[in-house]
Amino acid sequence: MISASLETLANTKKMGYKFFTYYGKVFKESEFNAKEKSLIDLAVTDAVQCLYRIDLGKL
Repeated sequence: MISASLETLANTKKMGYKFFTYYGKVFKESEFNAKEKSLIDLAVTDAVQCLYRIDLGKL
């Protein structure tokens, strides 16, 4: 039971690290600034009706 919990925690930390590495690369300055990328994200969320992202935006 404890080893399963530790394994889950390790996987969670690994996935968190991968996500924030990806997120940092996405929002790095480029042709679009962070505000423009956020607006694109909002438009895509609305277009595909992503319930997770829509609920996240209500926070």
